[in-house]
Amino acid sequence: MKITSTVGRRVFSTIISPLVGLFCLLNVPPNVITITGFVIQATSVYFICDGRLVLAGILILVGGSMDMVDGELARRRGIISKFGAFFDSFFDRYSDTVVLLGFLYYFSTKGEILYTILTGVAIVGAMMVSYARARAEGLGVECKTGVFERTERLLTIVVGALFGGVVLKVAFWILAIGSHLTSVQRFVYVWIKSKD
Repeated sequence: MKITSTVGRRVFSTIISPLVGLFCLLNVPPNVITITGFVIQATSVYFICDGRLVLAGILILVGGSMDMVDGELARRRGIISKFGAFFDSFFDRYSDTVVLLGFLYYFSTKGEILYTILTGVAIVGAMMVSYARARAEGLGVECKTGVFERTERLLTIVVGALFGGVVLKVAFWILAIGSHLTSVQRFVYVWIKSKD
């Protein structure tokens, strides 16, 4: 069970549908959209470090949305491939890491030692969530379980950035705890499945 519902995903899919249609007409490769999303999120790091969190939050939201656009574009054009999925996941990991590193720098310059450490914990958690799935699938176990995946992490960061202050700090507690909770969920899931 995930925090973001299937209904929410369908609503968002409906919103981006015209954009996907335009990209189809223009024959834009899905990988170009993937890279665009990464560049947008990487750009947000400058504004995070500069303390302009609202603008950073908007860029993170737009860049993160590209993750749904590229997948839907590939499906509509009938060009889904194993390398395309790998390419998407590869840049997702870089996007996640650079954004969180931006916040790590932001908190460190504010003298917020606790939240600097917490951001580091969140980075490790985010990587472990992805690693757990990749390793499990390498062993032949499909592992999509967990309450706090990439979509949930991005939305939490966006809300924290847009509101700032206490909301941002709460967001990073949620990020750190939620990421590791999901990692543990996946560990337990694979452990149970491996005994079947």
